[in-house]
Amino acid sequence: MKQGKTEKAVFAKLSTEKVEQEVTLSKVQDAEALYNKLVKGAQAQASILSKVENELKALAQDAKKLITLEQEIEVAAKTLGINEDTYLYEANVWASDLKKYANEVGVISNKL
Repeated sequence: MKQGKTEKAVFAKLSTEKVEQEVTLSKVQDAEALYNKLVKGAQAQASILSKVENELKALAQDAKKLITLEQEIEVAAKTLGINEDTYLYEANVWASDLKKYANEVGVISNKL
């Protein structure tokens, strides 16, 4: 009889340990899944930011080209005797628009 009680006690302890191991394993699996989700999210964000950086570089190059074109237009207009106010108005509108968009990009960048 004593042996039966001992066996029951051993099986009860082993059963409890198995449940504890299963709970621990489940927590490890949950942690691994969460880690993988975070890594995937961080990689996606890095990809997005890289694309944004490339787009901003392209926009900066386009802005430089626009400045060069405006200077060429100014020289050509003066050569042709065209009134300065005619071409400067459009250039000022463009500059104002670009400044507005640059400020919006700056605000978004600061939030990141």
